[in-house]
Amino acid sequence: MLNKQKLKTLFENGDIPKQEDFWQWQDSYFHKEDKIPANTIDYDFTKKADLIDGKIPASQLPSYVDDVLEYNTLSNFPQEGETGKIYIEVTTGKQFRWSGARYIQIIDTSTFQDMLVAKLDKPSEIINKAETNHYIPLLNNDNATKKILKNDFGKDLFISAPSLLSENEKTDWKTQMNGGWTTSTMSVAYILPPIVDKTDKNTWFTLKGANLNINPANFSVSLMTASGTLVTKIPNAQVQLFQNGTDLIFYYNCSNLAEGEYKIMISNGTASYTTNSTVLISNALSKVDLSSTQWDKKLYNDTVSNNIYGRGNVCVFATDSNVKPLENDYTFIASLISKPLVSENQDFILRGSINLNIYNWEYSRDPEYYFGLVNTNTLPELTNQASPFIRMVYTRSALRWRCQLNTSELMFATNHYDTAAQGNFTFIRRGETLISSVTLNTGTFTTIGSITQGSLKFGMFCQNNTFKTDVSATLQELIIL
Repeated sequence: MLNKQKLKTLFENGDIPKQEDFWQWQDSYFHKEDKIPANTIDYDFTKKADLIDGKIPASQLPSYVDDVLEYNTLSNFPQEGETGKIYIEVTTGKQFRWSGARYIQIIDTSTFQDMLVAKLDKPSEIINKAETNHYIPLLNNDNATKKILKNDFGKDLFISAPSLLSENEKTDWKTQMNGGWTTSTMSVAYILPPIVDKTDKNTWFTLKGANLNINPANFSVSLMTASGTLVTKIPNAQVQLFQNGTDLIFYYNCSNLAEGEYKIMISNGTASYTTNSTVLISNALSKVDLSSTQWDKKLYNDTVSNNIYGRGNVCVFATDSNVKPLENDYTFIASLISKPLVSENQDFILRGSINLNIYNWEYSRDPEYYFGLVNTNTLPELTNQASPFIRMVYTRSALRWRCQLNTSELMFATNHYDTAAQGNFTFIRRGETLISSVTLNTGTFTTIGSITQGSLKFGMFCQNNTFKTDVSATLQELIIL
């Protein structure tokens, strides 16, 4: 009988094995009819349970199990069970143990997690799970539980979150979504100028309001008709934004616009606002020649001075010892009032400039100087007779000029050690509404109030000072509608 080695020798000697040689080789395997000895297998057979009559003996069951008993139904179980035994209900396959008082079903805990998820409406991590809605539970500051709907992309959390917020929190939410720029409700108190001549030139418009802190990357300013029809969008390059939230400025050539009332619409990236105030574009504006304006004046003790006068569109004041010795007595020593400039029921725009200079600021006190509009029946007196008015005060303690516009608080008009102050003013009347504005080195200040529709003059009212002081006002432009 050939074995494998002898068969191999045939090949090495160059002999050709026969078919019978291969059959003999197959029959040569040792113990081919024998069972494999257990001691040659890599397995610990001490862990194997033996079967007696097809059952595991109680001695080889786990320590907590003495026996497994089978009954057709639960009702067939003994009235009182035994500790350590497992009872099987054959008809259902359910397993039970005796608790000492009753039978307790042994439950497959692999399904418990899914039951808990369903009970608490917790978000599922199983893709394509059958539940329609998955939720994330939240606890608000008021201890009220809220549920946020969650979809597979996680977007519903952001979409539904505002519904859980207060109004203030919603504003903060929108601001954050807009890159930190305001999304609060915008408002505009007034627009300057409210009246524009329809000429071929650029006009600068100033809007004053609230929440105008607009995202420069995502905004627009447009002109609308009074009825709300879009007319044109202002190029962003012509718009100047400020971070104070109260100002917005732009320029536009209004010569291509039809005459009429216009509103301004502002978009801040998340919302739009259209002003209630309007701008009147008119081709019927007329400019008044101010070069021949006449003036009335009154000086202290009715003295005469060539240093204090009104001539054409300019009125001038200079301290004069011939009028009153120079001293810090806070006495009005000069009043200059023009002849009527504006007739009754006329809307107008009056623009001008003011200049003030004290030549020895170290020892000056706090003199005051007033500029403004005066009722037509007013005659010059040695006091402030203007309303509305611009009040300029030199504050010795601060070594700078201050300004008050009508009922506003005193504002700094210059920097420290500035004895000279310059500014431009505008008074605009539309019906019974008056807009007063003054622009100084420190900024532009504006107020809105009411005014008579009667005829008006312009006046300047000046106090004495210890040292030489020059004050003047120039009427630059008067436009009548």
